[in-house]
Amino acid sequence: MVNKIYIEAGHNDNDPGASDHGYIEAEEAKKDKNYLIRALAFQLQHRTDIKIIPDVDSENLSQTISRFKKTAKKEDALISLHYNAVDNQNVRGVEVWVKENASKKEIDLANQICETYSKM
Repeated sequence: MVNKIYIEAGHNDNDPGASDHGYIEAEEAKKDKNYLIRALAFQLQHRTDIKIIPDVDSENLSQTISRFKKTAKKEDALISLHYNAVDNQNVRGVEVWVKENASKKEIDLANQICETYSKM
């Protein structure tokens, strides 16, 4: 069962990621990370068994991974926000990946995250 949901923006203050059409991936991912944290916190407000652990914008990816590894268990979830670069600005949608042998609870949580994120 998922006890912790680790959320990282995929890029950070040290790695801006892709940029196009006036957008910088890290800036968009950091904004969406904060929206997602608030949305999940609202949806999980009665669930004291699940803790949301975000990255720190000033950390680089190695620091974030190192910090997450210190407390993560194999049943915990990691959400890493990325934006696929495309030339067509009309493309929309989100995807949530789960491990190949994901349990029904993990798939249900992934669906809930996908629904929450797509509404943002």
